[in-house]
Amino acid sequence: MERVDTIVDTLDSYGLIRKAKITGKYYTICCPFHNEGKETHPSSGILLEDEWKCGKKTPAGFFHCFACHKVATIQELVEHIIKVHSVDVSLAETLRKMVELDLEDVETIIPTALFDDFNSKLALDSIQALKKLKPQYIQEDELQQYRFTCKYMYERGLTDAIIDKYDIGFQANFVPPKWKQRVPCVTFPVRDINGNVLFVARRSIEDKRFFLPKELEKPVYGIYELPRNARAVAICEGVFDALTLVKYGQPAVALFGTGTPYQIEQIKRYIQAPIYYLALDNDEAGEKGMNRLRKGLKSSAFLFEYAGMPEGADMNDLSYEQFQALTLV
Repeated sequence: MERVDTIVDTLDSYGLIRKAKITGKYYTICCPFHNEGKETHPSSGILLEDEWKCGKKTPAGFFHCFACHKVATIQELVEHIIKVHSVDVSLAETLRKMVELDLEDVETIIPTALFDDFNSKLALDSIQALKKLKPQYIQEDELQQYRFTCKYMYERGLTDAIIDKYDIGFQANFVPPKWKQRVPCVTFPVRDINGNVLFVARRSIEDKRFFLPKELEKPVYGIYELPRNARAVAICEGVFDALTLVKYGQPAVALFGTGTPYQIEQIKRYIQAPIYYLALDNDEAGEKGMNRLRKGLKSSAFLFEYAGMPEGADMNDLSYEQFQALTLV
């Protein structure tokens, strides 16, 4: 396969896409999928090189639009462009050859050892097994068990509209791993960019404990639910803080803490907003987290912070009038 930047430049030179600029590991372009391919603002990006996260590979050419949430391989993107623009046979063949995977590309996906005896039954069985591997998502029948409300939700400022949008629920008899006693919890399905539920986060209604699966890196909560073309997104520590801002009309996500490099990469890859409002807690841990976010996001967006927070308060404590009185600096 040709270099991704070469492919993007070629598509742009023929007027098949509108490229913008290289930002980090991505070549940003106007999305060719939504608005019938007539998008005029760069809302999507194409990964320039292979990227490995937690032992999983995202291949060069991975396409993602943060506005319409479309994801595709570079091969799927080119086929879509050929079809939409009715590209002539000669040019279509040239474009397909540019994104054609060669042996080296395939060997990065299938272990080299399998090629020692490619026609052996063991090799073929192994390849079939690789094809069948799929992420394990939380299914609808489990989510259905949690679709109840409790008084605590409304005490924390949640509304029926927020509860419905984020599919927030209640589990009265949750038993944490290695525990014996039951803990009544509010449940928060945590979704990936495509809406698949990665896991269910739980927050005790008796104290401040959050229960998250320890074997997974913490993702960014609320990415899937963000409105399309959100130009300014607030980044909060806690889920209730983020949902409070959403209730007040400000798109927001939560980090389940003060942020990690993995979460910063998720924000840069999947949200790609031009403006972020940093809204972590006003304490030592929150300040360290703010510094991580400033360092990780300063090259890709404009960053602002909320000033005027009442002492000892967080976003979930604020009334709408108090929130409106805050200033951005």
